[in-house]
Amino acid sequence: MSDHDGGFGLDEAALRREIARLQQEVDRLRAVRTPGAAADEIARLRTQVAQLTTQNERLAGTLRAAVVPPALGFDELAGLLAGAAAVIGIDTGLTHLAAALGAPTVGIYNATDPAATGIYRCARAVNIGGIGRAPTASQVIAAVTDLTP
Repeated sequence: MSDHDGGFGLDEAALRREIARLQQEVDRLRAVRTPGAAADEIARLRTQVAQLTTQNERLAGTLRAAVVPPALGFDELAGLLAGAAAVIGIDTGLTHLAAALGAPTVGIYNATDPAATGIYRCARAVNIGGIGRAPTASQVIAAVTDLTP
């Protein structure tokens, strides 16, 4: 376990990239519409996505107040983020949305530069990390603590 995996044995950014890659592969195989082997490959990829999702839920289970919501529409998701006590996320549109909605938000950066894509003009948001410098779990916790009463 490194200092860069948040202390949980996995890197959330890497996990999200892998889920996206697997979903793209499933979509590609669906578009090809080949029988037999493609169906087996799709089943294998779905199993991998399910395993990665289970890891994410298990990670959230180690955090007392963490929420792993079911699939939500945009309006429902915005409502969830707006009412959150705090949001911790990687550099995604949802993290930026949470900050724009006023939720205390910690933006985690490792693959992107917060100077270029960070959360700005949001009073209750902070960017931590940078290209090749993922923050540690204790840095994330400290950032959330500073943002929340």
